Amino acid sequence: MARAISRDGESKQGLVVTLVFFILATIGAGVAAYLGFANQDKLKKEKDEALKKQAEADRERNWFRFQVAVYRSYLGTPPPAAKAGEPKAGEEAPKPGEVRIGEELPGQMKEFAAGGLGKDYDDYKPVKDLIEKKLMVRSKWDPAKNRPEKSYEELFKEYDAQITQLRADLRLALDEKALAQKEKTDAETAKKKAQDDYTAALADLKKKQEEARAAAETEIKTLTEELKVSGGKSEPLVKELQDKLEKVEKDKKTLNNTIKDLEGKVAQVQQKLDTSMPVAVEKETAVREPRGEIVRVHTSLRRATINIGRNDGLKPGVTFSVHGRQADGKPKRFKKADVEVLKVDARTAEVEITNVVVWSPDRKLYEPIDVLGPENKDPVIKGDVLLNPLWNPNSKTHIAVAGYLDFVGGSPAQMNSFIRRLEDQNVIVDAWVDLTDGKIKGPGMTRQTEYILRGAELDGREPGAPREKDTLKEANESIKKLFEEAKHYGVEVMRPERFLRDTGFALPRRSTVQD
Repeated sequence: MARAISRDGESKQGLVVTLVFFILATIGAGVAAYLGFANQDKLKKEKDEALKKQAEADRERNWFRFQVAVYRSYLGTPPPAAKAGEPKAGEEAPKPGEVRIGEELPGQMKEFAAGGLGKDYDDYKPVKDLIEKKLMVRSKWDPAKNRPEKSYEELFKEYDAQITQLRADLRLALDEKALAQKEKTDAETAKKKAQDDYTAALADLKKKQEEARAAAETEIKTLTEELKVSGGKSEPLVKELQDKLEKVEKDKKTLNNTIKDLEGKVAQVQQKLDTSMPVAVEKETAVREPRGEIVRVHTSLRRATINIGRNDGLKPGVTFSVHGRQADGKPKRFKKADVEVLKVDARTAEVEITNVVVWSPDRKLYEPIDVLGPENKDPVIKGDVLLNPLWNPNSKTHIAVAGYLDFVGGSPAQMNSFIRRLEDQNVIVDAWVDLTDGKIKGPGMTRQTEYILRGAELDGREPGAPREKDTLKEANESIKKLFEEAKHYGVEVMRPERFLRDTGFALPRRSTVQD
């Protein structure tokens, strides 16, 4: 009995030990599992943090990559959007990262324009202002080419060319100003000398005339008394006295004619001075008021839109000359083109660029050029001004025509056509010389007449000029008479070259008129 009890006791003891080891193992496994899962959560959290930092780093990298790509594009070395072929000698093949920057740029530019890219960064606003308000203002971004229309290197070259041209224009303007000033000084000197000579000669003639008149009156009085005394008894004496009296009257008439001739010469000198190149240029510069300006040039470069229309009294057929602007905003002296109005709307009009020219300082005239040719270095652009002193939107302009104009011709049909064309431009011709009979035609000049278009006197060889000497003489006398009337009414003389330059009339190639 005692042994049986002992065996049962040993059996239970083994079971207890086994259970104890099992429980301890289970607890250890649980603790190990717990610790393992706790480390896994920590690692996951660290991974998420790392991915978040990487995403932020990628966003920041993309922001700076975008800026680098844009700045490189504007500086003239845009990143390539595709890997190039075999590089040329001296060239370096693009790096993979460089190609990636170029490929990412179109999408980044769209995101930036939409306000998405870089908006969370402190430098977003200054970068946006730099790109959109400075870089893109000077050169728009071309999405099709994935680069600006012009790089800063190209812009600098254009600015250098413009500066060079402006310097050349300035030198030319200064030379012309100096030449005009010299001509003006010479003309004023000649005028003063002529005036002094005239004053001295007139005073001398007046003195001689008074002396001659006093002597003649004394002699007439003496002769008259002698005649009364003679009582007609001595016919030879009477005849002698009558001859002396006639001689005195003839001398008096001769003196009066001499004075009149001198006054005429002084008037001619004054007229030449008033219509000389310096004075004319000075007057023209003072009245060259722009009538409008170019607001758009068509892609063909042969048509444009101007900012005046039907509400301003504009009609089809009106012509203007086109001038660039100086630094002070005033029109440049030399025109670049002529335009003719084709279609008129309420506030704008479409014009055809009929004549593109360039001023030749050597030949002193305008040379026609092709609007699309390489010599057209100063094309018609937005902001150019329109000149035509004869076209007035508020009232009709009155003018007179005196002399032969080679760009019009001398036949009645040519003159009538010219007058009709002026009437289409709101201009009324008050007076002109009909070369068929040499007489003045038209209603006549008045205080309303603003300009007289100065042509040449006739020598009989001009096409359409009269061949009869009497008619030719009468025509030239009529031309002189118109200029005398113009001087009386204070009408400004306009040279043919100015008319052609500032009204937009195209100068025929056969014409010899120069500016």
